[in-house]
Amino acid sequence: MEAPRKGSKGGRVAIYDESLKIAVARDYQGGILSISQVAKKHRIGKVTAYHFVRWYKKFEVHPDSGAEREFQDQGQDMNSLTKQ
Repeated sequence: MEAPRKGSKGGRVAIYDESLKIAVARDYQGGILSISQVAKKHRIGKVTAYHFVRWYKKFEVHPDSGAEREFQDQGQDMNSLTKQ
């Protein structure tokens, strides 16, 4: 087990991959499965599944609005990435 990071870039090491978080959120937002069913399908807790849905909503790209996805932990937005 890796020790917690300390310093200016502190924080915990991610336990779950982003791909799992996205899959959980999309399964729930599809409207067919409940949070409990999605959690059981992916073998995670209900609260964890709920947090993944909230995380996804926070960083979701809305194609209609032209909003761009920004990640606070990377410190870069899509505009700076396209300029490079």
